[in-house]
Amino acid sequence: MSDLLCGKTSNNTKIAGRYIEVSIQIPVFAYRIKQHRLAAGMTQKQLADVLGMSRVQITNIETKATQTTIQTLLRMCDVLGVTPNDLLL
Repeated sequence: MSDLLCGKTSNNTKIAGRYIEVSIQIPVFAYRIKQHRLAAGMTQKQLADVLGMSRVQITNIETKATQTTIQTLLRMCDVLGVTPNDLLL
């Protein structure tokens, strides 16, 4: 069974001039985005506005309907006051 069918994705991503493999457990990531958004007292619309996204995009990320980019992940971390590890591990 492929990783995507198991709810896991793996990509090679270039960070600081080096390629690293990124493996994200999508269900865990989606849950933690919502958990930290609520802890920050933000609605999906408020988070979307700050990130320059639509509320539907945030809904899709939180319900595992879509994936996001590393850049968006890092922006979410800044807005929510958390580290990537808080969302991914």
